Amino acid sequence: MNHRNKVGGLWEEMGTLQFEFLKKNGLKQNHKFLDIACGSFRLGRLAIDYLDYGNYFGIDADKEVLEDGKKFEISNLMVEKRPNILHNKEFQFYKFNTKFDFMIAQSLWTHLNLNIILKCIVNIKNVLAKNGKCYVTFFENENILNVSKIEQINPTNKLFTNLDSDPYHYTFQTLKNLINEVGLNVEYIGDWDHPRNQKIMLITQKHK
Repeated sequence: MNHRNKVGGLWEEMGTLQFEFLKKNGLKQNHKFLDIACGSFRLGRLAIDYLDYGNYFGIDADKEVLEDGKKFEISNLMVEKRPNILHNKEFQFYKFNTKFDFMIAQSLWTHLNLNIILKCIVNIKNVLAKNGKCYVTFFENENILNVSKIEQINPTNKLFTNLDSDPYHYTFQTLKNLINEVGLNVEYIGDWDHPRNQKIMLITQKHK
């Protein structure tokens, strides 16, 4: 199905990996959960079914992918669980009028330059609950002086990431500096068995 391939394939593997990771790290049925760049609901179909009525929120820039996902992946859950779904290109999470206990942006920042990432971070800060958790994945460059392509070791296919074009890689310190400047905390988690070698971090609110 094209709507599955457009979000990177690995449909069952990546949906299950994200879902089990979130539950392991505390996602409960009563939590308000935001799936950033939810696509055609690779994770969403599992999260919607698990979460209490109305607690799933998904946002994506691609209207066609969203509509195909609703039609082919979650049509049976639209009434039963009432997921909140928004087509939006500007990370305007505030339009949901909700503070989120859990959020994830999986394989999103890997396609964005730093200025667009900054916009995303600012909008995360505005909707992340006081004790909320936001997980974000990225391709890692371990040496800031390395400006060459990096081959990401993964079992699925040969993949090269770049300093200045999609797919992007960044040092964790570069992203940490940006996140801290916005006024959020961040913790490096690193490996989480991602099949394409994306690392993961945890963003939280600063407590006074």
